[in-house]
Amino acid sequence: MALKLVEIYAQKEDTQRLNAILADHKILERWNDDLQEGRVVLRVLLNEEDVQGLLDGLTQHFGRVEGFRVLLVPVVGAVPLSGASWGGERASREELFLAVREVASGGRWFFVLVALSSVVATVGLMRDSVAVVIGAMVIAPLLGPNMALALGTVLGEGRLIRRAALALVLGLLLAFGTAILCALVMGKGVWGRELETRAALQLSDVLVALAAGVAGALAFSRRAATALVGVMVAVALLPPLAATAVFLTAGDWHKAAGSALLLAVNVVSVNLAGILTFRLQGLKPTLWWRAEYAKRTTLVAAVIWGVLLGTLLVVLLLLK
Repeated sequence: MALKLVEIYAQKEDTQRLNAILADHKILERWNDDLQEGRVVLRVLLNEEDVQGLLDGLTQHFGRVEGFRVLLVPVVGAVPLSGASWGGERASREELFLAVREVASGGRWFFVLVALSSVVATVGLMRDSVAVVIGAMVIAPLLGPNMALALGTVLGEGRLIRRAALALVLGLLLAFGTAILCALVMGKGVWGRELETRAALQLSDVLVALAAGVAGALAFSRRAATALVGVMVAVALLPPLAATAVFLTAGDWHKAAGSALLLAVNVVSVNLAGILTFRLQGLKPTLWWRAEYAKRTTLVAAVIWGVLLGTLLVVLLLLK
């Protein structure tokens, strides 16, 4: 079992209440230190599986207390060895929230990487180069906004949902515009297999997108290597988006519609799979009233994504 060090910063007069909460949890070791201005820090060591319960208890009693703060510190080693094994447990809700909020910030580097990956993907498609297309998917930062959107839905965090949705929409628009410009500059390219495979939606494409959504959610919640999983999400989103731009500049409206349909289905599938995966792992807010709200947002979002996916698949069948 992995270990976690939890640092609790509070007012000194709250120490007794904190001790009562800590007494209800499996604490391996603890240390107290006095700080300036009547504040105290309590450091507790516990198994990772017990972190969520402690955080819930602290949030319920001190979540609205001014100056109260809890920090989670990963333990990568201990002397003497405690017998705990590292890894394997789901990250706490708070860790996941901070992780996805960071990658869904939509900052300068996010948009720089989106633009660069779009250029590389467009060049790869027009040169019919598998290696170049793969290179574009490696640098595409599209995992973060999708996973933040899914987690925000499950936790009922409206601010995170809006932030992630805005970053995703702006990122896709930037990638599309960049691909249009790149295709116009390159002129006539090689109409090869890399483009043709993105001109029509196949059932296998839906399965890949669903798998990418599940893998993305698991990568964040289990602290796996998100860089590699990000390639999976980029597989589902970046090439069909760039292909749509290439077909439009070439005046092939039918194939552009096919690749746009593929992109839409993949966006829906990734987010639907991410929401269901986070939910099945038991992620939910601490406060009961927020939990009810999050339950409704999750249900509504799952229904909307599901209906959209079904509608797009029906359109696919009608086009064939």
